[in-house]
Amino acid sequence: ALLGGAVALLVLNSCARLMGEGSALARLLAFALLMLCLPLVLSPSWPHYFAALPFAQLLLVRLAGADRLALACVAVSVLLSSSLLFRVIDDPERYGAWGLLLAANLVLLPTALCSAARIIRAQSDSSSCAPVA
Repeated sequence: ALLGGAVALLVLNSCARLMGEGSALARLLAFALLMLCLPLVLSPSWPHYFAALPFAQLLLVRLAGADRLALACVAVSVLLSSSLLFRVIDDPERYGAWGLLLAANLVLLPTALCSAARIIRAQSDSSSCAPVA
């Protein structure tokens, strides 16, 4: 619970900074971060808590660009949350007990935080270079 709370505070800080950045992509990432953090602060992690997972996966593919590590993390998340894997396991109780949706979610969280840090850093770099009137 303590680790989940610490991660939630980190996510909230990132979200506040992203919302101040102003771009639509930054705001979408802030929403994705909040959705990815939700299973860490709510218990139990019911499957509907992960409804935003495909949205976060697509957004992070867009933000990853040529970053192979970020793309690999998204690919692992997609595999873990895929209906094909669900069908291969063919036992909803086992699929849920193994925590595959939570694992798919947790793989994305550091990737999303790194993307947020890049956007925030780019914003602070561009604002520090702006001439002061």
